[in-house]
Amino acid sequence: MRQFSEWPGVRVAERWMGKAIDGLRAAGARGLTNAGLRVISLLKSNQPVGVAARPAPGAGEPAGPFVSQPAADAPALLFFVPRSLRSRLIDGATGGYGYSHVAVDCGEIDQPTGKRVMIESAPGQAVHRSFQDEYGPRPFARAPLAGLTLPGRGGPAAGSEPLPTGNGQQPAGHGAQPAGGGAQPVRAGEPMGIDAEAFCQAVQSKLGQPYDNMEALTWGEVDDPAKQICSDLVAVCLPRPILEDMARRHAAGRLPHRSLTVRNMATPQFKAFVSPNALAAYFGAPPGERLRRPDKLVRQLPGGGPAGGGATRAASAGRAAGGRRLKPLLHPDRVGGAHEGGVARALRAKLIYNPAAGAAGQAGAQLTEILAELQRCDILPEVHLVTAESQLQAVAADALRRGIRLVIVAGGDGTIDNAMGGLVGTHGTLGIIPTGTRNNVALSLGIPQGNIPAAVALLRTGRRRRIDVGRAYCNGTARWFLEAGAVGLVSALYPAADDLQHGDLARVGDLVTTFVSATAGEIRLCLNGGQEIVVDEGHMVVLANMPYVGAHFHPASSIACDDGLLDVLVYGHLSKLDLLTYAVQLSSGAADDPRVEHYQARRVDVRAGPGMPAMVDGVILGEGALRVLVRPRALAVMAGEG
Repeated sequence: MRQFSEWPGVRVAERWMGKAIDGLRAAGARGLTNAGLRVISLLKSNQPVGVAARPAPGAGEPAGPFVSQPAADAPALLFFVPRSLRSRLIDGATGGYGYSHVAVDCGEIDQPTGKRVMIESAPGQAVHRSFQDEYGPRPFARAPLAGLTLPGRGGPAAGSEPLPTGNGQQPAGHGAQPAGGGAQPVRAGEPMGIDAEAFCQAVQSKLGQPYDNMEALTWGEVDDPAKQICSDLVAVCLPRPILEDMARRHAAGRLPHRSLTVRNMATPQFKAFVSPNALAAYFGAPPGERLRRPDKLVRQLPGGGPAGGGATRAASAGRAAGGRRLKPLLHPDRVGGAHEGGVARALRAKLIYNPAAGAAGQAGAQLTEILAELQRCDILPEVHLVTAESQLQAVAADALRRGIRLVIVAGGDGTIDNAMGGLVGTHGTLGIIPTGTRNNVALSLGIPQGNIPAAVALLRTGRRRRIDVGRAYCNGTARWFLEAGAVGLVSALYPAADDLQHGDLARVGDLVTTFVSATAGEIRLCLNGGQEIVVDEGHMVVLANMPYVGAHFHPASSIACDDGLLDVLVYGHLSKLDLLTYAVQLSSGAADDPRVEHYQARRVDVRAGPGMPAMVDGVILGEGALRVLVRPRALAVMAGEG
């Protein structure tokens, strides 16, 4: 089936719709403008919206040689208003200030033609020079950099340690190269300026670098330093103190909402993903809807700074000429159903992606498919790539603090377990894209496996379901879990069995040795603080919260994850040979073995003999007393049928 953009006449219709929307915007009909764009975003829901408009065909490219020509209005940043439906969607998704593209004028002239050129990055093209009239009558604002001075941010007096420079760079003198605009260190409390010559040299050094599609799709979470998008081309060449000042102004509401994303503030790993709207507002460009012609010069105050004291020319960033706050087209904070009045709403989400989950060597293609499907469903993700140092519970909790209501985990059961603790007992919702080895949680919740489009679609069409969460205490450690806890033989065997399932055949010997050497022992249980159960010679106890555990075992048909109870399965009368045959039966789908004692409880205390470790969801807690509680309906998840 052909996409919407491939239907006959669509490009002509898009041009006419664009003209109609421009007319409505110029007339001040903001409500009709946004309504029209929302309908268009629904029609184009299967199209990428994270890219800027490409240059007009047939305009020709400057061939050089290029000469520098001094000018009062160069070097400068050039901020272009949207000219296509797609670029209008970008503007709306990043604050609605009226810009979707930025380029740099380094004061260069194409000698053969005598025309002024700019440096830009566009989808499908490397960083390149193009003529400043490349986009024809498309309005743009020009913010000169020469002589520009921005207010200091207060702090230590002169003579203190200089602040680091560059986007994510280390301070000069610590083995890292400062960014282009930061040739001279900027000290806290001093006015901030831009070395225009060094800035342009840094921008020119990016010529030939390819466009970074992944950075555009992931809002800067996946960032290849050797690739650039249009705004990144500018941001990586600005002094770090200016980026930090932008981050503070954005946090204070003085730059358009969602126009800037900051990571690792006040650390050497500081990173700012800056949109054209954030740059335009910060450097004093008026709201884009005010522009009627190309090359609108941004007025500077006598002190050398842009109008508005270095923040915005409007009363505050994100406000229209009449003082009203601009309403973004795609409001990322809206979370809930997929539609409002029949029109799809953009949904802001945190995506936690584990590249090590599941099959090896597929992470790149898998993440690309996930991002494309999320975009198709009008979900705007911030991406966190899981590493050995990741604290996923803190990542999920931080997303909630910043107003994100949906946290999506793309990984296996272990990744889900590590992240969901940040959502327990909150208004946040867990979404799951199963890409792991077993995926018991997804199986228990009716989430499709091996089908990324279906799993992503469920984030919009599934039902929001509240499920129980277990809490385990052992040896001074407390841990949330979803699937099950266990004491005894199954816990001792798990490390080797898990390695085997992940392809480490060398662990066969360890598995056999552990199984053969294991001995039965006394196991004491106390249910709900009263009922006591004593097993004189038992091998293991399982405390199940979800229907499926281990290698897709379904040990009892009555297990449910939303009944407020743990299912306690006591294997007190089964030898090791019996347990082997029992495991075979479970793998074939059988359940409810009469030899297994089955209880239900809200709280379970377990004491076992030596050599019988405790475990929850594959995490070994060690030997000792284990207490497990259930917290009923404490976690909201997007689930399917099941």
